[in-house]
Amino acid sequence: MTKTQVYMKNKSKIVATWEHNGVQYVTTATVINQKESEPVDEFVSVYEYLGNRFAEPGINQKIYKVATRLNVDVDSKEVDTPNYKGRVLLYRRSFLDYFFKNKDSFVDNEPIISSANIDDDLPF
Repeated sequence: MTKTQVYMKNKSKIVATWEHNGVQYVTTATVINQKESEPVDEFVSVYEYLGNRFAEPGINQKIYKVATRLNVDVDSKEVDTPNYKGRVLLYRRSFLDYFFKNKDSFVDNEPIISSANIDDDLPF
C-alpha cells in the first residue's frame, strides 16, 4: 500500500510534500465532518476534470511528471470516442485541484519551495 493510499484510507489528503537535507516532509489535511455518502476522492482524467475540454499543449506530460515525483496514485482506462481511442491516465480529483492551483509554481516539474515556508526551529 502506498503512502497516498494509507492517507486516503484514513480520510486524510496529501497537501504538500518536499525534500530538504535528505528528509522527505509530507503535510496532510484531514476532512472534518465528512458525510459517509460522499465519495472519498474519485479518479478522473484531465479531460473530465476540465469539464470535457482538452488541456493546453504539454500540460498532460507535466501533470504526469509531477504526479510520479510526488508518488501520487495514477490509474488508467481505455476509451473509445469519436475523437480518441486508447488509454487515458486518471488522477485523484484532489491531486488535480492541487496541481491546477499551483501549476505556475512548478519548475522542471518539481514544486518550488521557498525558504520562508521551512521552519528551521524544528526540535529534530
